[in-house]
Amino acid sequence: MHIFSVVAHPRSNSFCHAISDAAQSALATAGHTVEHHDLYAEGFDPCLTPDEAYTIGDTFEATLARAADPVLKRHREGVGKAQGLLVVHPNWWGKPPAILAGWMDRILVPGLPTAWKPPTDCPKGCWR
Repeated sequence: MHIFSVVAHPRSNSFCHAISDAAQSALATAGHTVEHHDLYAEGFDPCLTPDEAYTIGDTFEATLARAADPVLKRHREGVGKAQGLLVVHPNWWGKPPAILAGWMDRILVPGLPTAWKPPTDCPKGCWR
């Protein structure tokens, strides 16, 4: 199984990084491949640009094609071929860090082709 892994904590010596490292190691030991991304270390920009925003009347394909940032394309391709996601982050004031929220806004977009197959009892709108 191919796993796309994301960690969203600014300090590389954090408990979140230790959890992420342990999970990646366990997955690799079990025979899975892991594509890992440290959002802070990569300098991921969490801000959605006007060109990336889906507008009524656009097709999903047109919206995806407008994203010129190579980092977005790399992350979207990685998520698209992944059979599972590993996301490790702290809980700050009841929510994930802004960098992760922005990553989700910019990467997990409608129309993104994925290898995931939703369960048959998945509610409407759940990764379809």
